[in-house]
Amino acid sequence: MFVFIIPRVPIKMRNSLRDELWEISKKSLLNQTSKNWKAIIIGDTKQENLNSEYFITLDFDDYSKKDKIKLALDFLKDNQSFQSEYLIRFDDDDIFSKKILLDIERLPNKYDCYYDEYHVYLDSVYLKLSHKKNSWIPNTAIHKYEHAITPCGKDNIQLLMQSHNEYWHIYYQNKNVFKTQKDNPLYFRNLTPFSLTSYNSNLKGKIDWGTHLKYLKGYGPWINLSKKYFFYYDLKKISNQFFVTKPDLNQFYWFFNWLKFIKKNSFFI
Repeated sequence: MFVFIIPRVPIKMRNSLRDELWEISKKSLLNQTSKNWKAIIIGDTKQENLNSEYFITLDFDDYSKKDKIKLALDFLKDNQSFQSEYLIRFDDDDIFSKKILLDIERLPNKYDCYYDEYHVYLDSVYLKLSHKKNSWIPNTAIHKYEHAITPCGKDNIQLLMQSHNEYWHIYYQNKNVFKTQKDNPLYFRNLTPFSLTSYNSNLKGKIDWGTHLKYLKGYGPWINLSKKYFFYYDLKKISNQFFVTKPDLNQFYWFFNWLKFIKKNSFFI
């Protein structure tokens, strides 16, 4: 069984945009073609409709992400009947591919870790997609349970709690890993002006568009998000609702980005 561990953002840090993104994240899980999964959600969920056999909730809200992951790992340890062959750390504003779990189940071999060598990013402001190869394992990867709970690193904490871009690729260096196909990633990471990693691009809810566009360039180049993705219209709704004041960027700007993108990533067109 695949078990998602989802540390929800504390209530004091949530906003209506984050709640809308969470709805898309949940949809991406509930629409999985595989039924061999469950999700442990850690945080205040009293106001949510989580009436599903797939969701388990742990009501610990004002904790750090690392502490919430630890609470989920302790829950699994204390509930031995809960069969969890693989663990997946998943943020509550990202989108998981609908078919990937079933695709993995059909592979002839089992692996220590499944991950995206080519990381995929979404810009929900302009409805764009970016894709590039990175040297580290992204935040959302599928870990065999025995590795996820192994204490390691200089802090000797469990692997799933480690910084993904600092240590995971070191831990799995000599292990049996599976890298997903370029056009079939595990998940899509959402980038918005209010993402925690771009926190400095806004102040008290007011977006600094210049700072945000500079932030996006670190993940570019970008192309138009295709309507073939099941979440396209959900993100379009978010763009129209939350980012109506976005600056217009001329066609040359996006055409130049598109040329740079297809030079390396024509399989996405």
